[in-house]
Amino acid sequence: MKIRLTLLFSFFTVAIFAQMDHDSRLLVKYESSFLDRMASKHQVAYQKLTYYLDHGYQIIDQNDSKFKDLKDYVVIDDMDHINLYQIELEQNIQADYKARKVYKIKGRDQYLVLLPKEEIYQAFNDYRTSN
Repeated sequence: MKIRLTLLFSFFTVAIFAQMDHDSRLLVKYESSFLDRMASKHQVAYQKLTYYLDHGYQIIDQNDSKFKDLKDYVVIDDMDHINLYQIELEQNIQADYKARKVYKIKGRDQYLVLLPKEEIYQAFNDYRTSN
């Protein structure tokens, strides 16, 4: 009986400490338990989530005249730590599958360009096959 209890306790201890440390930017959109399951059962999909956060956008300077009349804008409080999921959720924007979306960054002479998901996923697949 003691052996069973010890094994059971050990199993639960391992299960509790087996939870992963996730990129905090993911936790804005997904629960930790969901990310744990995804990371263990669907590693490629999990990697794609973090790839999107790092490569799903571009910041360009305002001197690009083709966007000078743009009316849509976003607020980015910390340009050094951009969380694309947080911006999407809080400001109700989302990347398109085929087309780039461009937003003026409020208070700055820059634009946020959301890259098309098709382009991001292709770049992710290229990255995976080259590494």
